[in-house]
Amino acid sequence: MTGDASRFRFGLQHLRIGDGDWLSIGGSGTVTVVVGPNNVGKSTLLQQIRQILMSPHLARSESPCVVTELSSPWSAGTADDLEAWLRATSAVVSTPSGDQVNRPNLQQFPIHAFRDQMTRPSPGSLLPWFVNHHTASDSINAIHPAPRFESPGAPPNNSLQVLHADADKFNGLADVVRRMFGFSLFLDRTSSQFSLRMGEPSVAPYTVDSYNREYDEAVAALPRIQEQGDGIRSAVGLLLPLFTLPHQLVLIDEPEAYLHPPQARIIGTEIGRQAKENGKQIIIATHDRSVLQGVIESEAPVTVLHLKRDGDWAQAKTLDPSAVAQLWIDPALRYTNALEGLFHPAVIIAENERDAHFYNAAIDYAWSELSAKRAAHNLMFLGSNGKTNMARIVGGLCALGVRAVSCPDLDVLNDEGVLRRLVEAHSGNWAELADDYNRATHHIRRPPPPPAASEVQERVNKVFADSADTHLTPSMAEAIRAAARLPKSSWAQLKTYGTQALRADIEATNRLLDKLDQLGIVVVRVGELENFVTTINVGKGSEFLSVAFAHGAHTQASAAAQANRLLRAAGAD
Repeated sequence: MTGDASRFRFGLQHLRIGDGDWLSIGGSGTVTVVVGPNNVGKSTLLQQIRQILMSPHLARSESPCVVTELSSPWSAGTADDLEAWLRATSAVVSTPSGDQVNRPNLQQFPIHAFRDQMTRPSPGSLLPWFVNHHTASDSINAIHPAPRFESPGAPPNNSLQVLHADADKFNGLADVVRRMFGFSLFLDRTSSQFSLRMGEPSVAPYTVDSYNREYDEAVAALPRIQEQGDGIRSAVGLLLPLFTLPHQLVLIDEPEAYLHPPQARIIGTEIGRQAKENGKQIIIATHDRSVLQGVIESEAPVTVLHLKRDGDWAQAKTLDPSAVAQLWIDPALRYTNALEGLFHPAVIIAENERDAHFYNAAIDYAWSELSAKRAAHNLMFLGSNGKTNMARIVGGLCALGVRAVSCPDLDVLNDEGVLRRLVEAHSGNWAELADDYNRATHHIRRPPPPPAASEVQERVNKVFADSADTHLTPSMAEAIRAAARLPKSSWAQLKTYGTQALRADIEATNRLLDKLDQLGIVVVRVGELENFVTTINVGKGSEFLSVAFAHGAHTQASAAAQANRLLRAAGAD
């Protein structure tokens, strides 16, 4: 045999979702992160990959149609290379009928069967030698005690035997567990079965030709991993096969199960490291932004596959590793909750978190008014820390296949550059809006006329009349300066009067606002957030929301109108 184990590669370069085009997902040494809202088929995608690889052909048409076709999994190498890989990653057993391979948790199989199978489209019944499909329940079950070796020199036939025989694998696993949970992982080699425990024995271990009962008792006193909470059991149970089994294609469903965000992030980082350093292809389905962040931070090549669903048929959009890396540079995506939008049908982006909370409440109320029996809308609300940041966030979300809706104050019209960038981020053509924009804002972009001298005199006289002071005070002087100041701009009228300030060409104004709505830019037609409160004077401070909600501002007609426009733009009306 002249094969080279390093040349053999089993993985998927492409797949087809629904009736769409072929999508590239990288192959060996990469991670594909499958994301999307609830009930779009993320877990089903993994199940169907496994089903197709076990079938005689690489396609399926049964409902639900998520994955419909796969590229050949025999992505590199010859039959000789496959045999070399099997011999390098398995125990070889010689029999009268030829060499067979043995591996933990798998039935012994003749090598010639693998060579024969490589001439067929899929691995069929030999799939478990190449693919590990790991679910949340598998994680919980993976950490139970396992039998010790049957005889000295026998090959490992379970993951705990692999840890016993390979110190590097055990130390690597223990290091990740320590970073996640802060305790030492211990492999119990003294009991009748191998098991994983927490902590270190308080007694020094004895050598093979001696015995110390106190050491055995100290080991037995350590808490078993299998008796810990779901988070620890799930994490260790997921990491164990990653470290101990040589599968080239790994499918992981919900790696974040039972984990808090910091631990989910570490799990994501370790998944990426395993792919990059060991040449595995790992495809994960997740609902968790922290897992995605961890995978990206591992610097493994990452493809994001954003899944959507239309009835029994799925749709998907991918973002390749170079585009993911480029997006990750942007702090607006990296250090905000924007990536959380991958798990929602749409994201509504307001100018700040306060505005986002108000529109969330207004939409919740409007949604319940439409029908009390409707399912939750599951929209996400995000503050952009200013309208100038909106275009970057929208562009990043749209690149990921997320539906984005912008909700800026009406004075977004006072900066053509900011508005134009936002239109283009929503895939709009500024040339189609420019004429209506100029017509609608022409009068307000001109410098306002100076006030009549008599009007200024009247305002100054009022300053003196309203003051009881007999001498000029600093506050009176400032009031006089303000009364005599030339107006610089009419743009402030937009925030004060809303669309009523755009009265010069009402038809152009309506066309402009309607076109913006259609693009997903739903400007606040009353001007700004504070104008939704009409029954009491309230400032822009931290007390605004509590006062607005106490007076039911989010239930009023103007707020309902804005909420319904946002729902239409989000495709949720």
